[in-house]
Amino acid sequence: MVFEDLPPPPHQPPPQQPPPQPERIYHPYLTGKPCDRNGQPIAAGAEPEPRTSNEPGDWAPFDGGPDFLMADLLFRKVEMSASNQDELFEILNIMMDKHDDQSPFSSAKDLYTTIDAATVGDALWQCFTTSFVGPLGANPPSWKLKEYEVWYRDPDVVLQNMLDNPDYASEFDYSPYIQIDENGDRRWSDFSSSNFAWRHSDM
Repeated sequence: MVFEDLPPPPHQPPPQQPPPQPERIYHPYLTGKPCDRNGQPIAAGAEPEPRTSNEPGDWAPFDGGPDFLMADLLFRKVEMSASNQDELFEILNIMMDKHDDQSPFSSAKDLYTTIDAATVGDALWQCFTTSFVGPLGANPPSWKLKEYEVWYRDPDVVLQNMLDNPDYASEFDYSPYIQIDENGDRRWSDFSSSNFAWRHSDM
């Protein structure tokens, strides 16, 4: 029997192509590649510089873990008023004086001063005043005549603290990207995948 190279039948389907794979196309210039503290690129696969952190057991500016836990409970969790804190610390000081000891804080002011002295992840509150600057008219409403305080934290400091937090290391994208799904279609899923992020990176 002789086998010959014959052309395929005229209605034979074309060879099946593998389905497209999801992919991310990252911005060519704003890459977000790892670098050292001087902005010099780190070689692929190289270990990052070791982080500097407080020594184990260093609760500064608090005297210890229990002091921090008390401050966290009163200030953040239950948001106790300053007057109630003063009353609590007065009671604690009377109770602990019997044992030649003292309360971790003497007053609400002492507690707030200690909290304000903390520098880990610190972004200080800042304030400015503002008021209406347009024409007042004959009978202006009361809100146009008042001054208002605006309290805020410096966004640059907040962002720097977020970038410095190792908990976020794998939680956000360092570079704009175009996301392609398994069907070959463009997908928008967050800010970094938006046209806005890509276009402003070009600028």
